[in-house]
Amino acid sequence: MKRSAVIMALMLALTGLSQPALADALAGSWLVEDGSSQIRFEPCGEKVCGRIAWLKDPMDPETGREIKDKNNPDEAQRGNKLLGLIIFKNLAANAGTWSGDVYNPDDGRTYSVKIRALADGRLEVKGCALAGIFCQSEIWTSTAN
Repeated sequence: MKRSAVIMALMLALTGLSQPALADALAGSWLVEDGSSQIRFEPCGEKVCGRIAWLKDPMDPETGREIKDKNNPDEAQRGNKLLGLIIFKNLAANAGTWSGDVYNPDDGRTYSVKIRALADGRLEVKGCALAGIFCQSEIWTSTAN
């Protein structure tokens, strides 16, 4: 999974929409901009989380086996498969925006993230590091289309 596909923030600047409408806008599976993976957003208690639902290349070229979370700073987690791994956590609506954290399995770090639903039904996903000094965003499309 490419770093740009995971280092992002989920900014849903949906002014005027209720919390359920925001949740509906985020729910489902989304293809990342480079087509390398799909992320599925789902309820996690009162918040939302997102897991890796599909990988274009699910096999590790080094081992010939399913890709694992080999860069996780917690050594006990390094054997976990990337497919199905929750990488977006604690996403909550705040003033018309979904914000929370995103874990990047490419480097084992967690970044701040925001999502914004676009008028055409796509998502703008933006991730930031170092208190927002370095940010990267991309556009995701729904797999329901």
